[in-house]
Amino acid sequence: MLRALIESASRFRDKMSPLGYMERPIKWVIDIDQNTGKHNLLGPYQKNDKLLKAVPVRGDRAGQISEENLKAALIVDKATYALGIAEPGKEKVTKLAHKGFKDLIQKAYNETGDTELELILNFLQKPLPPEFLEKNEHGKKVNIRPNDRVAFRSNPQEFPFERKYIQEFWSKYLRNEYSQSEAYCAICGNYGPVLRILPWEISFSGYGCPLSSFNQESFESFGKKQTENSPLCFNCAGKASQVLQYLVNPGRHSVILAKDEAKGVGKYPLKNQLAVFWLKEKALVKIPQTELIIDIEECIKSPLALNDSDSVEGPPPEIDQLKRLLNLPWLANKQAFNISGNCFYLAVLSPNKSRLIVREWIEESLESVLQNLKKYIQALSIIHPNGLRICSPPLPLILEALKPEKSKTAVPNSNLLRGLLRTAYSGNAPPHGLIETAVGYFRIPDKPATNKKEEGIQNLRRMALAASIKLVLTHRKKEAKTMEQCDDKHMTQPYLCGRLLSVLEELQMQAAWPGKLNTTLVDRFYGTASTAPDSVFGNLIKTATAYHLPKLRKANRGYSKMKHLLEDIMSKIVEAGHFPKPLMLRDQAEFALGFYHQSAEFRKERPHIKKEDISFGKITEGDLT
Repeated sequence: MLRALIESASRFRDKMSPLGYMERPIKWVIDIDQNTGKHNLLGPYQKNDKLLKAVPVRGDRAGQISEENLKAALIVDKATYALGIAEPGKEKVTKLAHKGFKDLIQKAYNETGDTELELILNFLQKPLPPEFLEKNEHGKKVNIRPNDRVAFRSNPQEFPFERKYIQEFWSKYLRNEYSQSEAYCAICGNYGPVLRILPWEISFSGYGCPLSSFNQESFESFGKKQTENSPLCFNCAGKASQVLQYLVNPGRHSVILAKDEAKGVGKYPLKNQLAVFWLKEKALVKIPQTELIIDIEECIKSPLALNDSDSVEGPPPEIDQLKRLLNLPWLANKQAFNISGNCFYLAVLSPNKSRLIVREWIEESLESVLQNLKKYIQALSIIHPNGLRICSPPLPLILEALKPEKSKTAVPNSNLLRGLLRTAYSGNAPPHGLIETAVGYFRIPDKPATNKKEEGIQNLRRMALAASIKLVLTHRKKEAKTMEQCDDKHMTQPYLCGRLLSVLEELQMQAAWPGKLNTTLVDRFYGTASTAPDSVFGNLIKTATAYHLPKLRKANRGYSKMKHLLEDIMSKIVEAGHFPKPLMLRDQAEFALGFYHQSAEFRKERPHIKKEDISFGKITEGDLT
């Protein structure tokens, strides 16, 4: 992973912060006049007018300030260091911290000769202006706090730490500060000084942690301590940290897969999981005979990311673009599209208090990833519950459907998450446990929806469960296409029994129309019907033929169509060997798919019902658009 990050550094060079810098909010700015030396205090910069800058940082400065933990940053730092403003009881150690801050600026001035640094030093040699702690020029209390970040400048157009030679000084300073013994770098293989510790943190999900750390004796080997166990030179460690920090920032290269919503003592950082992905080289594709240009990297992201349309009706437009991309004739254009030789990387990361946890690492050729994605999307594609479109639910939607519905703090199953990633991008078989979990949750009936939004959420959840089942049953098989929606030629007993249960439910609901049903036969009998069809279908069919079908015939409402469909499915079941006895897990999955497909077929016709008609069963106004 470190090697891949370093090899990708040239691609992201213009988008990353300088080495040893990270983007941080500045709360106070002290402007020093170049001619008179007088100062002007600007701030505080709050949330609404936040001042974000890439500033010099010390990633190794953790915990409370102490005499053993004094590591000043260059030119911009917390007020404890920059101005010597102390917390109660910390006056002595704050004085040392402030001295270290001034000494560091002095070193930078001696080496660079920057006149602005001299102005800052002259200002810092004087006692702290009392108005900093009382009132500013507007008559308001300033109240600079010890942890407020303070920056200095004399040029309103530029901060001194933004100059290239200052950045080079800081990089050189950190190199000398943290390089100790000499060894062969584990990444580049060059012999020279290697880092004792990594002076940079990777910040995401509210946590900051280094790429690696060795903070226990059990991690030591051959007498080597800390990062000397896995030697990295300054350049390699710096580039890897820079690139990874850029990638984990919110944007095109990262997606939150799981987030810990717990509060207080129940909060656990390892529950946070972030997917980071990128291509070694950028790749764009122009669709033949159109003006459409597709960014392959953005398309590859689509199976991972939720979209605004996921909250109501799929599929996201990015998934549609991915399908279009995967159906292009690649063989003649791989070189032109920058596919041949390009590489795809994906990592799943979790923060911990002292180190970064890499939970999954995928490295595949782009050509292989596109082939694997095509098979994954084909196996995952399924009809929407409304029967009007084929959808491919993204991974977060699947994971949300596969966790307890009532739990607000539950996070996705980590094994299923990583397994699905390997299925999508590496072409592995769907993970063990996926079909069992999906079939189990599919068996639980939905409560009657009280509004359109709630019904939309139920539809998406049911679609994600059905898609998960189809993925396991059809991955890398020809049925991946034919089983996207109801297949009259699929003649297995479990699939036909699932379709039959949907037909019987539809008969019950239509017979009750225009009234509403609090529960349907599916709510009562789905579990038994999907595990032991032979024990329940006889009575269900008897009820349908004796009570429900006659009501439809008398009302002249779809009697012939429903009677023909019921007889057709029953004859196919008899032809396949009658109703099966207890069904195994994969048979239960086929049953669920048959039920889902047939129900979608019925719902496809319901949007044509006139709005003034009274809804029946589980139909709501959301279906009448």
